[in-house]
Amino acid sequence: MRAFLIALVILATAPPLRAVEVETVTLAGRVSDSRMIVHRKVRSALFYLRLKVEIDRVESGQALLRGARTIELRCWQEIDGEGGYREGHFPIPADGAAFSAVLVAHPEGFFEPAGNDAIVLADAMTARTFPILTKTPSASGIVVGGIIGLLVLVGAGVMRYRNRGPKDRSWGAAEEEIDTIEKDPAE
Repeated sequence: MRAFLIALVILATAPPLRAVEVETVTLAGRVSDSRMIVHRKVRSALFYLRLKVEIDRVESGQALLRGARTIELRCWQEIDGEGGYREGHFPIPADGAAFSAVLVAHPEGFFEPAGNDAIVLADAMTARTFPILTKTPSASGIVVGGIIGLLVLVGAGVMRYRNRGPKDRSWGAAEEEIDTIEKDPAE
């Protein structure tokens, strides 16, 4: 009983447990430049973007910016084979687009949206669009496929004709052949 009371007193005086709080920046800005990396998958494509953002105004989190007027914002989006959105940040602003966003600062010096829908565009028509990427056959794949096809054809030909020897002959033809062999070649 005494241990229970001690535990109760400790729990009552301990500070409450809180989830890890992430500091965010709420700002409005404009995309001045961007770089895109595409990673093709079997039925979709991943688009990774690094946006250079010029800051127009900061609503909260000024201390995280450390006086910077431009920041790097990293976004990503997965697009299926028909060009439809699968997952990732949506929408992503195009070059020159104005937007507002809630961002999380990373120790490496870049920012990313706090959630998949943390970016709000000033004009919906300025959302970035992504091309539909189809898997194109590679030249090495075509060459390897051709070599394998030729090997299969050669193997089928060898299997088909490997047991074919001279055709069976009649007894009369065989006796004539034996007679010519038995004769002395000097005659």
